[in-house]
Amino acid sequence: MRFLFYFLFVSCLSVDVARAQRINPDDSRLYLGLQASYMHYPGLNFGYIAKFPSFKAIYPLAGTLGYRLSANSSIELGFTGRFPAEQSASDGTHTEVYSSYAYAASFLMRQSILHPARSTPWNIDVVGGFVIQGAQQVVHYYQNGGTQYAAGSSADNIDDIQLALGLGACYRLGPHWQLTGDVQGQVSLISSVANSALGTHLEQFGAGASVGIRYSLWRRGK
Repeated sequence: MRFLFYFLFVSCLSVDVARAQRINPDDSRLYLGLQASYMHYPGLNFGYIAKFPSFKAIYPLAGTLGYRLSANSSIELGFTGRFPAEQSASDGTHTEVYSSYAYAASFLMRQSILHPARSTPWNIDVVGGFVIQGAQQVVHYYQNGGTQYAAGSSADNIDDIQLALGLGACYRLGPHWQLTGDVQGQVSLISSVANSALGTHLEQFGAGASVGIRYSLWRRGK
């Protein structure tokens, strides 16, 4: 709960700062990003079906779309997912066909803790927001013997809302390009409530990191 209060405080402070500051005419407004990412979101590793493991993390790529509210504040949408091809296994009498996916969509606010200057290519951000996570793993069972027919199936699903908090850094390469890096932690709201209210032991915490590049689509006044 203290995490939630801290996040709300940082968000409100960021909005106030964004309203008070004038955007520098040279600051970029809209940007796209692509990162090499590894995120262990809480709850992803939700067991085994028919000897096929579920995901422990989502990787290797993530995409972002951001909009700069002020010289020091921005909002950012992100998406990452894993969508592998089907796998199958057979023991000669029946066949199991396994498929799975996992994704995470984020809504984040970035607040600079430095004061960017044209002569300083580095910038550091505090990052906070929400992550919506979804995942499913399904196994279809087929009976062999002449004509193959479905004998049944089983599925596990997980959907979650999580709080995210972290730090980001970027290095300006030019008017449009920046190198970026982030470290981030997540707290599952659903698991936290269930563990507190029901005494369960669901996974609550996750973490990960990403590095990549950001491209500003245009510059204000250009």
